[in-house]
Amino acid sequence: MTAFKKSFETKSSIVVNETTQPFVIANGPIARFVFDKTEIDKDGLPKRKAFKPELYEERHELSICGLNNVAAERMWHLGKTVREAEGKSAYASISLTTTLVSQVGLYTIEAPVHPHFLEHGVVLGWSDDKDVRLLLQADLAAQCSRSDVRYPPAVG
Repeated sequence: MTAFKKSFETKSSIVVNETTQPFVIANGPIARFVFDKTEIDKDGLPKRKAFKPELYEERHELSICGLNNVAAERMWHLGKTVREAEGKSAYASISLTTTLVSQVGLYTIEAPVHPHFLEHGVVLGWSDDKDVRLLLQADLAAQCSRSDVRYPPAVG
């Protein structure tokens, strides 16, 4: 196995994108993992709290998973393991595009801060004003349909 390939493996040997292409790209697919089922309403639509950014190093950011050349198996592996230390596994994921994020006045960047999660990105451009952030969260949620909410495959 090449050193390059080895550096892109996770503990479970699910290999990520081995190209030099980025995972978060302009007009590209992204996913927001949902770890709390109360973030999805009774009709299967995301609530605005599914897009609540966190304060990190003096700026608000929303974690996402870039999906350029990422297989569904890899995405769900990340959803299961990225917050494993907190005892959390993704309940669902919300499919978006970087274009949709831009349309509400925000932007995305890659943020591969963890060697096991190179697909990690963040949504930036959030206001420091809580009311403005709530409106942006609602705007993102309003852009989503029931078909954008996906659930992990059943484990047989």
